[in-house]
Amino acid sequence: MRIDPPDTASRTEQRAATPEAPREPRPPAADDVDVAEAARALQGAAVPGFPLQELSIRREDEIGKVVVQVIDSETKEVVRQIPPEEWVQVLKRLQSAKGVLVDEAG
Repeated sequence: MRIDPPDTASRTEQRAATPEAPREPRPPAADDVDVAEAARALQGAAVPGFPLQELSIRREDEIGKVVVQVIDSETKEVVRQIPPEEWVQVLKRLQSAKGVLVDEAG
């Protein structure tokens, strides 16, 4: 059995015949940016306001789960909670009912 090496000349010719896609301009490197020029460009530009939010992570010992809350920093209102508060309450009720439905024998 004979195995010939791949024909590299034909591959090179194929690449030369295939037009290259135009390259997009690269973003400037950190060293290329003039800080003063960037500050002048941003002066007076409208920057969207992002709400300040806090992250609260705690362990609910009663249910043995971690609860994560996203809290609005200004109003201190809970924006999102994982798991939701309804589930936390359901899990607490289930924990308190343990032993009522099934007796554990040792």
